[in-house]
Amino acid sequence: MRYLTGVYALNTEQKGTDGDWHWMCLDWNHPEWADTNSNPLGTWGIIKAKAPHLGEVTCATHARACLDLLMEGQGALISGMRKDFIDNEALTPDILAHALIAYRHCADKESFDHYFGKEYLMDWLRVKEATYE
Repeated sequence: MRYLTGVYALNTEQKGTDGDWHWMCLDWNHPEWADTNSNPLGTWGIIKAKAPHLGEVTCATHARACLDLLMEGQGALISGMRKDFIDNEALTPDILAHALIAYRHCADKESFDHYFGKEYLMDWLRVKEATYE
């Protein structure tokens, strides 16, 4: 299934998370699309959302968009993910479970691990330790 992701998905209005609000700076004629069939996260975090200039689209949640960006090595674009883009601690267990899946499939595990270590601190270490013991 084709879905909107990356910084474009972060600029859609979604209940329960903050996202990013710089949508006027993006070229909505060329948004970033991905396919659930070629992503290890499958259909997790895929919703319907309204996107500026596009209307209602199949879209990554803010958490899914962040993990997609991390798997692409684009962590610099989402510095402050936990507090700035997500800002909903109730989502942390689900995000961490899916971050572990993303971590296993990303090309640059060291950068992914460093990023999640900074964002989620001991929560990330506990998830990894519980999985790799």
